[in-house]
Amino acid sequence: MNTMTHLISSSASACATFIVAATATSLHERTLIPLYATIPTKHHLDSLLAVAVLLGHSQRWLPLTKSQRWLLLSILCLVAPIGTFWVAATTARWGWPVLGPLTAHVTTLLPILVMLFSVLPIYGLYPWPLLTSASLAGCAYFVVPWLTLFTNQLISYFPNPDGTIYHALAIGAYGFAWINYQTPQIPDPLPAPKKKSKRLNNPQKTRSWSTLAWISPLLLVPPLHKPLSSPILPHPLPKPFRHPEVPLTILSSVESVTGLIVVGEIHRTSSEQGLDQAMHSVRFMRANHSLLGGLWTDIKVFVLEGWDPWTDSFGDQLGDSVYAAFNIQEAVLLANHREFKNGLIIGLGTGVSATAFMRHNIATTIVEIDPAVYEAARTYFGLPDPGPGKVFLEDARTWVNARDTNRAELFDFVVHDCFSGGGVPEHIFTVEFFHELKKIMVDDGILVLNVAGFIDSETIRLVFRTVTQVFPQCRGYHDQLKPELTPEQHAADLMNIVWFCTSSSEALEFRESDDGDWLGSPLRRHVLSNFSQREIPNELLTSIGPASNYTIITDADNQLGKMQDALGFHHWQVMREVMSDVYWEIF
Repeated sequence: MNTMTHLISSSASACATFIVAATATSLHERTLIPLYATIPTKHHLDSLLAVAVLLGHSQRWLPLTKSQRWLLLSILCLVAPIGTFWVAATTARWGWPVLGPLTAHVTTLLPILVMLFSVLPIYGLYPWPLLTSASLAGCAYFVVPWLTLFTNQLISYFPNPDGTIYHALAIGAYGFAWINYQTPQIPDPLPAPKKKSKRLNNPQKTRSWSTLAWISPLLLVPPLHKPLSSPILPHPLPKPFRHPEVPLTILSSVESVTGLIVVGEIHRTSSEQGLDQAMHSVRFMRANHSLLGGLWTDIKVFVLEGWDPWTDSFGDQLGDSVYAAFNIQEAVLLANHREFKNGLIIGLGTGVSATAFMRHNIATTIVEIDPAVYEAARTYFGLPDPGPGKVFLEDARTWVNARDTNRAELFDFVVHDCFSGGGVPEHIFTVEFFHELKKIMVDDGILVLNVAGFIDSETIRLVFRTVTQVFPQCRGYHDQLKPELTPEQHAADLMNIVWFCTSSSEALEFRESDDGDWLGSPLRRHVLSNFSQREIPNELLTSIGPASNYTIITDADNQLGKMQDALGFHHWQVMREVMSDVYWEIF
């Protein structure tokens, strides 16, 4: 093989291996992210890719022939769907947001990648001299995560990609193993090790591997390999799934723009007596491992006297929201004794506040990046039809920048609530974006900004400093059940903080709420009646912490994403406290 042919074949082999590695990584992430969320899942993943390349490409420690490696890769792919799920689910039950994903990576994905990269040079397609194991590992560290953006889109076209694609990879790897059992061994152009492995030359070992190669096709027969399939439901879910053992129905489950969007309903069982605090009789929407919201159902539906319960598109009765933050957002209607005509919602969730605004006859425009979220809110959570030209399923920044402020009607208020999975999309929290928002609002318009975090944290102070650059007058309120907070809660409790901000010189004041504001909701009455007691003093937010290196968030210097990593691990733990482990494991 001449040098040019050798170079071309080596490069092609490396590219193909990277693509397969990216596919396996995407399948692995698809299982872990709904169980661990994005931040914990990706925390060590890139480094693991580099380790896999170093272990696999430095193959001399593996006393296996090329056929045996392909065969082992085939078996690993066969057991990967069920193995990945149960390792991740089990470690999650142990409460390991850091070690859990790492354990799943090391025990399920790492062996596949090591075997995959170990066969890269076996056919004599060795990297040319400059492409050493270290440089190949560096390429994998940067290239494979980029390729997963493509493979994520590719596997989304399969209703059950874990079983289908892993099955295909297993068949392909077995095919290469079979070919190499039938063909002469290609001489190894690398220098032989000083001490040959006895295991490699052991005839009994070779025969046992050969026998296993003949047996392995039985694992590819559907009735035999079906027990190795992942328990993950098909996406999209063709019809509602009622779990035979757990009091849970999955109404909808679909892979979409922001991840896996699941609508489920937890039922009460005969063992539950009365109205306890257990998580039952509730319908929820989750995006991966983050609850976007939920409404009480069944025996937990309550309304004030003289009101009828709200219903979904099927006529089923719906109760209050499980999160009070959405009701606090509605307090914008209490501001300055004004009559609001139109409002903008950025980030829909289950649509609790959007539904309330429309029930108050306010023309409501919705900008939601994920079509599946909007569809779920309309179908299962009672969101009314906002009307023609009022729904935009796209990125908020793109939509705001493209809006013609000379021809379009300006908004009286904007609700900005985009927290999910332990973080926010940082590109819509910059001072530049807030300036763009201001352009589409009336002069005395009010921005309602919802952020989840710890009051005493640099992240919250950073967001506050940024938004007050554009809307100097801000008042913040929390969503905890008890309106009064202790100083210890400022640093220890993760909570929703809702800021009401304006650039108007008129003092921002709120009137007392009344029956018309509550819409028959006991929770709204509770939250809005003690609204003033929930205020967070601005003095707690204007101080600059000792570790602060950032004044405000800008497009050129946006550190918000990195600062939120620690919050992602804590948010995972909070989600596990809100709902039991078993409910997170069914998707």
